[in-house]
Amino acid sequence: MTGPWSPFVLWLLALLQCLHTSVGFFITIDAHAEECFFDKVSKGTKMGLMFEVAEGGFLDIDVKITDPDGIDIYRGERESNGKYAFAAEKDGVYT
Repeated sequence: MTGPWSPFVLWLLALLQCLHTSVGFFITIDAHAEECFFDKVSKGTKMGLMFEVAEGGFLDIDVKITDPDGIDIYRGERESNGKYAFAAEKDGVYT
């Protein structure tokens, strides 16, 4: 490729090859309500959770991630925002 855009186009193509599919949600949870999300994954899959309470109540939320055996991987209480990432240690449904 030649021309002024060649390095940019090559850089963009390289960047796009490095990106992985991800899913994001914007949800509203009423006070004292509970929402559950789950994903069935294979061992070694990288997963992550990022959240921020934008409005309502005391601007906090309780968060819990459990493995397929029901063991807590992460637990946070009264958090206003957070980020947690991990690799699945076993096949199954993580909630």
